[in-house]
Amino acid sequence: MCIDYFNFATAFVVMVYLCVHCADFKNLDLQISETHNELKQKVNKLRDLEHKEELHGFSLNPLSKEEMAAVQNVL
Repeated sequence: MCIDYFNFATAFVVMVYLCVHCADFKNLDLQISETHNELKQKVNKLRDLEHKEELHGFSLNPLSKEEMAAVQNVL
């Protein structure tokens, strides 16, 4: 999330800087997610080659904000 309050003289420079950081974090999150998915596939392939069962419970994903809100409403 980008912060949108600044000293008027430096507002544009700081806002551009912070928005670039926000974009970098989104890019990093995407890269981490892709690497995590690739790792899962490689681990499953390795376990298959070793004639072991697929790991269960390691492909879980966190609840989204909407899902968490629904759970909180039920509780």
